[in-house]
Amino acid sequence: MEKVLLDALGEQKRSTQCSAHPAMDLKELDTLVHFLQSHSIEKSTKQNYSTGVRDYICFCTIHNLPLDATPTTLSRYIAFTSKHIASGPKYLSGARHYLKQFYPHFDVSRSDPLVQATIRRSKKIRADPVHRKPPLRILHIELAYSN
Repeated sequence: MEKVLLDALGEQKRSTQCSAHPAMDLKELDTLVHFLQSHSIEKSTKQNYSTGVRDYICFCTIHNLPLDATPTTLSRYIAFTSKHIASGPKYLSGARHYLKQFYPHFDVSRSDPLVQATIRRSKKIRADPVHRKPPLRILHIELAYSN
């Protein structure tokens, strides 16, 4: 397959010489990948994310639920956190950051319609009320014009 792709790129001569850099030991390469991934977010973000994953783990523990991020579990978690704090859905980002490597289907579960509906509704319930100014009346315009 590599030869077919290189031929398609017109690089038949270079098919044996793939890179100017020597190959790395896969274990060393995996260590580098892990290092880069673990340092991919800022320290303050990492602290917030660790709060989110701790909260998710505590939620699952006190409710005797597995940590597996199913749509039902995630919806329950959002409902539970939204009852106590407004930033419940944000905690889910922290849980995702740490749990995605153990539960690769986390993103699929999070985008499930059940979870999305729970998130939307929790934001509406916990949202700050909208404060609007009273409408502009003719009297206001007359007062502004007379001054």
